[in-house]
Amino acid sequence: MKRSLITAAVLAVSFAAPAAFAADTDTGTLTINGEVRGTTCHFETNGQTAHIKMQQIGVNSLKDLAAGQAYSAYSNKTDMPFKIICDNANEVPKIKFLPEQFDNTNNNSVTKNTGDAKGVGYALFINDERINSDGTTPIPATLGADGKYTFDISAQYARLPEAEVVAGNVDSSITLMVIAD
Repeated sequence: MKRSLITAAVLAVSFAAPAAFAADTDTGTLTINGEVRGTTCHFETNGQTAHIKMQQIGVNSLKDLAAGQAYSAYSNKTDMPFKIICDNANEVPKIKFLPEQFDNTNNNSVTKNTGDAKGVGYALFINDERINSDGTTPIPATLGADGKYTFDISAQYARLPEAEVVAGNVDSSITLMVIAD
């Protein structure tokens, strides 16, 4: 009789224990869902590299600009346009840049200067819209007759937040990545 009473008490406690701790849980669940797809948009072969040759300007043109501000009196564009092909005609590509290649990011993106000038880099534009280095920069949403999205990138000298502008070469190299929603 004592055994059955002890057994009944143990069973009662084991069934009651989860109920006692149900209100205060120390575990949780994380569910992750995703999909892997092939590259749907890409640069046209031999169409992923371009160059912009900038004319020289004077230090005085930049010294009074605020950090991130572009010198709008001079601009130049790529020597050849970029061309993007998307496998799905319903996808509109965007361009993403590597943020570590910029000193100022977001709407006032200014490229890092690897030359010997100080206090200056470049502001980049697609269709006269300043690029945002976070990947939200749209490119022309109109598909050309050749089935490609074609665009140029233009550059303007822009002020970095350093204390002083020092004359010298202004060199930048930027990596572009095509992304599609």
